[in-house]
Parts: sequence; C-alpha cells; structure tokens
Amino acid sequence: MGVKSPLTLGGYSVSLAITVDDADSFVLRLADEGATIERPVSDGPEPGTRAGWVIDPFGHRWHISSRLADRSADVPERLPV
Repeated sequence: MGVKSPLTLGGYSVSLAITVDDADSFVLRLADEGATIERPVSDGPEPGTRAGWVIDPFGHRWHISSRLADRSADVPERLPV
C-alpha cells in the first residue's frame, strides 16, 4: 500500500491527541516504554488542564492531556492510566 512511517519521511504530518486521567504519569510511562518526551507535561492555557507532547518509537507525535477540574459533557471519555 506504500504506507510510510514518520521515521521514513523524516518528520510527521499529523499529531494524535488523547485525554487521560493523569497526563504526568501517563507521559512518564510512555517514556519508560521508549517514547521521547518532546515537551514535558505542564499546566495548559485553560485552567485545570495539563498537557505534554511525546514522540513514540515509530515517530508518531502525541499530545497527551488531562483535565484536573470537572469535565463537561462535550469532553471525550478519558483513557485509563
């Protein structure tokens, strides 16, 4: 099919985003499994949010975030950590 990974292309054209219960511990766990922390988790621009960026071992870029405050109904379900 000719599908190529970001590593073969020398960069990425998309970023993937997920919301988890605890972005800090999730990003550290990803790093333990071989991901590279591109931007450490820090407080986001919206109060009660934290987010960071990682590059997985295949070269895909991920935005990992968590919402510390009560989430509204329009926020997707969080993945377990």
